[in-house]
Parts: sequence; C-alpha cells; structure tokens
Amino acid sequence: MRLKKQKLAYLGYLMNFRNICLLPFLLLCALPLSAQRESVTGRIIDSESREAMVKATVQLYRIRNNKDTTFVGGAFSNERGAFQFNNVSSGTYFLNVTYLG
Repeated sequence: MRLKKQKLAYLGYLMNFRNICLLPFLLLCALPLSAQRESVTGRIIDSESREAMVKATVQLYRIRNNKDTTFVGGAFSNERGAFQFNNVSSGTYFLNVTYLG
C-alpha cells in the first residue's frame, strides 16, 4: 500500500511538472498569433496627369461577413500622395478615398 501511494505521488509530481513546462510553451506559441499586425500603405495619384493628389482623405474600413463594415481609421495623403495605416490586423478591408479640388 505504501509503495502505491509513493507511485501516485510521483505521478502527481510528473503531471504538475509537465503542466508547468507546457504553459510557457503554449504562451509562446500564442504570441505570434496576437502579433500579426501589418501596415497598409499606398499612393494616391491622378489617373490622367499622374500627379500626386495632396491632402486626399483616405478612410480604412474592415469588412466582416461580406456585409458589416467597421471604420478602422482615417488619414490624409502627404505631398507625394502617400498614406499609411499602422497596426492593422489581418482581414478584409476597403479604402474610401475622397479629394476636393
């Protein structure tokens, strides 16, 4: 009987040790999933003159379920017509660009 208790205690120790070693491994595996953020960059140019469109308004929307949209952010194009959105998670998006001039 005493040997059986020692064996069970040893098995319990191994189970705890395995769980302690497994937890950091699982956390490290989940880290890249939460860190998958990208940037969206582009350049707005006139289709005829090929000149940069300065101060164009750029809006980024996320599409979910092919019908719901969520506003993610907005930006203005710079003197080269360039814009950038940082820390954008993976998914499906569309841009709405407006320019007055």
